[in-house]
Amino acid sequence: LQLDPAIAKISDIEYGFAKKENLGTNYLDQGLLTASWNGLANETAPFLTLIIKASQAVNLSEVLKLNSRLTKAEAYDGQGNALRPVLSFGNQDVKTSPELYQNTPNPFSDKTTIGFYLPEKASVKLTITDLTGKVLSMQRGDFDSGFNQFEIGSTAVNTTGVFYYTLETGSFTETRKMIRVE
Repeated sequence: LQLDPAIAKISDIEYGFAKKENLGTNYLDQGLLTASWNGLANETAPFLTLIIKASQAVNLSEVLKLNSRLTKAEAYDGQGNALRPVLSFGNQDVKTSPELYQNTPNPFSDKTTIGFYLPEKASVKLTITDLTGKVLSMQRGDFDSGFNQFEIGSTAVNTTGVFYYTLETGSFTETRKMIRVE
């Protein structure tokens, strides 16, 4: 977590199913708190509660962010599938624009998963190209808001090498690189 220390500071931590040994507090003076925890979430208890004191009137969503500066911001479901954590304030997600994530695993041989986040329901196009720009695969779909994903098999990319995948919605386009190995 990253907090703007000029505006707000973590004054106390109340532990939930995460304990003191799961947190890195060495960088609190820089507004950074790291966490590492392995296990299934207990949906009836909080992970932890942060007591934050602000030096001025500000919305918490403006000063508290997730980042991967010290510890990669990631999570996994019970089947080992990668998820992208998001901060929620009340019932409103902080993210307001789509995001395309790195495929996992990368490099891959048989299959890989390309995850993405949508702030609202949208039609999506995923295009996979080789280094010359030749289209190898194209998939389209209508997806709900939140985390979504495409499963890509070796038939979509039938050779080894470096490839690009591009996610497009009505107002968003982003491209990332992936590698297929034997």
